Amino acid sequence: MIQNQEFIQEFVDEAKSHIEKVEAALLQQDALNRDPELINDVFRAVHSIKGTAGFFGLKKIVSLAHAMENVFGEMRGGRLTVTDSMVEVLLGANDCIRELVEDVFASEDKDVSHWESELNRLLETGADEKPGEVLNERMVLISDHQQRFSFEGTICQLLKEGLKHGHSVYEVKLRFVRDLLNYTEGPVKLFNKMDALGMVVESFTDHTAINSLDDVLEAAEQGTKDVHLGIVVTTVLERELFAGALGLPLEKVSVLRVEAGGEADSGAKEESKEDPKATVEEQTARPKETVPATSGAARSSEKPATGPATPKPESGTPHLKLDDSIRVHVSILNDLLDMAGEMVLARNQLLRTLDAYRKTIPGLAPILQNIDRLTTGVQEKIMQTRMQPVGNVFNKFPRIIRDISKSLGKEIELSIEGEDVELDKSIIEALTDPLTHLVRNAADHGIETAEDRQRAGKPRNGKIGLRAFHEGGMSILTLPTTAEAWTWRRSKRWLPAKRSSAPMNWSA
Repeated sequence: MIQNQEFIQEFVDEAKSHIEKVEAALLQQDALNRDPELINDVFRAVHSIKGTAGFFGLKKIVSLAHAMENVFGEMRGGRLTVTDSMVEVLLGANDCIRELVEDVFASEDKDVSHWESELNRLLETGADEKPGEVLNERMVLISDHQQRFSFEGTICQLLKEGLKHGHSVYEVKLRFVRDLLNYTEGPVKLFNKMDALGMVVESFTDHTAINSLDDVLEAAEQGTKDVHLGIVVTTVLERELFAGALGLPLEKVSVLRVEAGGEADSGAKEESKEDPKATVEEQTARPKETVPATSGAARSSEKPATGPATPKPESGTPHLKLDDSIRVHVSILNDLLDMAGEMVLARNQLLRTLDAYRKTIPGLAPILQNIDRLTTGVQEKIMQTRMQPVGNVFNKFPRIIRDISKSLGKEIELSIEGEDVELDKSIIEALTDPLTHLVRNAADHGIETAEDRQRAGKPRNGKIGLRAFHEGGMSILTLPTTAEAWTWRRSKRWLPAKRSSAPMNWSA
């Protein structure tokens, strides 16, 4: 049970990092319209949230992420131009996903219908072209065991892109309890590894016996129920190499091919007028039979035909090694830091005790020097593990400034420098509240309205800066502004001053 909760915490941490990435990108509205790679990064972030949430039966997160994915998919295709009102809706939906993730065990009790309808409204009213023609496109794939899968909209587009670039399409079939929980790196790491080897385009979850995250944990603990998962992936790797890279038996990976007539245009009832030898169909062999496409992506109710078991991979199956990182709980780092401190004290005692014997015992001096060097090195490395970039704090302020600007009717520009400067985790956490308070005060009381600034001969937009740098063995943070001059008086209040005061500085 503890291990399973660790897997869920891993999902929460991973999802939060994706949510922060989405928010940071949405605050760069101009860049979204001109940088396709930024749109791709955001799309993949939302897609990853949806995919990993499906592992745990988090239906509300999956549903809302899918609605966001459709909007970003239209942006990727150039059919939606990013506008200010669109960013507002996407930021709100992203905040809603954040709330669901932060209270993941109660996420199924939340209502996400408002944001889903708002996102769907964007697709209906905000597209430069008719989005329905793309969202209703269908593709039917068939497995080696004659199982059929129907895909629409954004997922169909992802499959087309993969096939166009020569990718193969596989379904990875797993059971949550018997397979995923026995997979040593956990479901989130497995999903990320699949995404690194190709593109996870969709995941199916059979929740026949599972209705909530609590059911998943209970099933994993008691082993009385199980969740069957199907993950559809496109990759350039051959089947054997792909299975070997994931560390899975070969029978867990099935090849999917486009079925004859399985690609329809815009969901029209009439037969497609396109050349039947279209690009997608040229890439795969197709059986003769067809089935009607269903909405979204769903399994056919047809049972797979019984066939000979697929042989397990031989011991010589190629295996790809992927560089990765691990998450360590901060309490472990704190314990290591305490132990390193005690080790330094013990070293000092040892050096003092044996100092008189350095010349009388042959070889003692280099041994003591080595112990001194290694102990210092261990302490420094452990201290480095607690260091975090100050950007973890700074990156929260573009959203704060945007919201303040709208609420106050002011035009404020935020500049950030030195976000790579590292400080101890405890200092980073202690900086968040006072910095937020100072930035809000600078925007609220220091920056004039655009009209007042214009009358005074100033640029319409005021500027607030956050800067961090190292100087003289100290880490210094500054908050320079182009605000109306204010100064700190002995009455301990910010009061207007005739001349501009120096930037506010902090050192650590």
